[in-house]
Amino acid sequence: MGFAGREAVRFAERIPFHYLCHGTSHYGEWVSWRTLPIGPPKPTMLRLEEAGMRRHAEALWGRWRPSATVETYDISGHRIMLVLGRPVGCLATTCRPDGITIRRLFIAAEHQNRGIGTVALRDVVSRAERAGVPVRLSVLTTNPALRLYKREDFTLEAETTERRHLVRISRT
Repeated sequence: MGFAGREAVRFAERIPFHYLCHGTSHYGEWVSWRTLPIGPPKPTMLRLEEAGMRRHAEALWGRWRPSATVETYDISGHRIMLVLGRPVGCLATTCRPDGITIRRLFIAAEHQNRGIGTVALRDVVSRAERAGVPVRLSVLTTNPALRLYKREDFTLEAETTERRHLVRISRT
């Protein structure tokens, strides 16, 4: 269910991603993330992207190619995930009246499988549930995070040779 008219204008207020979010990983680590006033530093975001995505890209395409350069990286809607104050991942979302799209969710390889991505994903899903809208994302076919998304009730909406497009419909 989407929103129209004035409700669409107020939609972003109903899903306030701008403040500090937090949770606890499977290993009891305190995970937090926030949007910095001027946005996360682009070099940090590119390093985190490579640390979290390189092996999946190489498995699919045979090589690593960053999604952008420091000059072209769009950091709008990005939040850096921190464990013990250190950057370990990234969450980027777009909120629209017809739903939330997770544009990026990656965790550095050495921090994967510890529940950090689950904390972030559940926060997005919770906000979508309160607004009564679906959450959409895509995942590389070589990325084992598909197990996480299925466990969190995402279903396959479409598939290509490179990506699986998933959706989680709001239950409210």
